[in-house]
Amino acid sequence: VGALPGNAAVVTARDEAVEQLKLLGLPTRHVEAWHYTDLRTLLRQIPAGGDLGMSVFGPLVNGSTLLRLLEGEAQTVKVPEGVTVTALSSKLEDGTFARALTLRGEDDAIGAINTAFVTNGFHVAIAPDTVLDAPVEVQNIAAAESHTRLAFNVGKCVKATIIDRQLGGDAFVSAITHVMLGECAEVVWVIDQERSEGAVHLAQFNCEMARDSKLTL
Repeated sequence: VGALPGNAAVVTARDEAVEQLKLLGLPTRHVEAWHYTDLRTLLRQIPAGGDLGMSVFGPLVNGSTLLRLLEGEAQTVKVPEGVTVTALSSKLEDGTFARALTLRGEDDAIGAINTAFVTNGFHVAIAPDTVLDAPVEVQNIAAAESHTRLAFNVGKCVKATIIDRQLGGDAFVSAITHVMLGECAEVVWVIDQERSEGAVHLAQFNCEMARDSKLTL
């Protein structure tokens, strides 16, 4: 865990997540929050992963701004005016993302796994009153084990469509999303899951909404 990106505060958060997993183990269906999912059985065997080869994934919607995570490495293109994109690894290194790694409770197994091993992702800020004519598409492409986060800080009165695509083969993946919507912001969020049948994909979506904001998921 110590070799992963992060300052002292992030390392502390990682250590606490690992200790919680050691102490409590993975939840069974006897835990109310996991009544319909047997995570312990699901993770009994972790996929070995594979090779994506020369796979290329174009955008779902032509003209979209593409933010690509390829095996945890952040790749960006030119982004529209009003949008700022930062690789999450830098936020881990300087500790500005440490607070977001706080677990949601003793039953937050996905949060604990991801906090312990997260390597990268994107932090996206959309300035107030920005109207995006085309979607922003985030592609998380992984054929091997991958632990990533997305953080979107959406200003007031923003109008945007975000496409979250999970792509790849038989991989063990955890992916957590944080969205903060400012007043009157309107966001359409599309999740497209295209991993193979043998993959294990753990996901969590968190959203804080200000007054009169709207999220269509």
